[in-house]
Formats: sequence, C-alpha cells, structure tokens
Amino acid sequence: MLAARPLTHLPIVADPSHAAGRADLVEGLARAAWAAGADGLIVEVHDDPARALSDGEQALVPARFQELSRALALHPDARLPLAQLRAWVDSIDHDLALLVQRRLEVAKVIGNSKRQTGRAVLDPRREAAVRRTYMEALPGSRELADRLVDLLIKAARDQQSIDD
Repeated sequence: MLAARPLTHLPIVADPSHAAGRADLVEGLARAAWAAGADGLIVEVHDDPARALSDGEQALVPARFQELSRALALHPDARLPLAQLRAWVDSIDHDLALLVQRRLEVAKVIGNSKRQTGRAVLDPRREAAVRRTYMEALPGSRELADRLVDLLIKAARDQQSIDD
C-alpha cells in the first residue's frame, strides 16, 4: 500500500472481506491493511451472516465489527501517527479543492445563463439559502460558516462576471 501512495492522490482502500472470503480471516487482514497505511477498509457486516443473500461467509456480525473498529481506532480522534492524520487531512483538502473547482465551473455556467436571460448576478434569496445550508452543516462554527459562504459567493460572483 505504501508503494501505491505516491502513484495516486486517491485514498487507498482495502477490502479484507473479499480478500479473505471467510469471516475468520477478515479481522487479521483488516489489521494488516490498516497497519500498512490503508486510508479505509471495506468490511462486510450482517446481523445474521448465515441468512445473508450474498457474501455471508465473509461477513462479520455487528458486535465483531464494532470490536474491530475500536481496536483499529477507526475514528478521527484516534491515536494515529501524525503522518497518517496529516495524510488524511491532505486527502480531505484535495477533495475540497476539487469540489470548489466544480462549484466555480457551475457558477460560470449559471452566470452565462443569467446574462442570456438578463438576470442580475446578485441573488440575495439564493445567497441566503446557501448561507442557511452552511449554518446547518456547521452548527457550532457560525463564524467559519459565514466566512466560507462569503468566500464561495465572492468567487462565484467573480466567475459569473467573466465574459466568455
């Protein structure tokens, strides 16, 4: 896994369930993949593997999966090595940058549409709706939500003001 890291910006995800094919091997493979630096794991879970319509033989029951999750500390506040935490943040930052770029591309199309139909670039109702979305998504960070929306709206307006 470490050898693949420089070859891609994408997260490296391991699938110990399908690799093992048997539930009794899944935990060991999951631990090995996580220790080798996997960004994520795909683990089959079923409340009654014997009755699963597919992949039951490789599925963990929820209690075993929960134990595995705890053992691997699969949550952001885990005691992971700093390099792994930073790699996680880098991956998230990359995804955010791509989403912002896509948002700006769509904003430009919207700007072209507004110009063709004679509509103003500024749309206070739409901007208020965007602001509400961010406030709901970041309930404990009103100032951050405001600053993000301000930056995104300014960037969108700039895109919408550019003539092709």
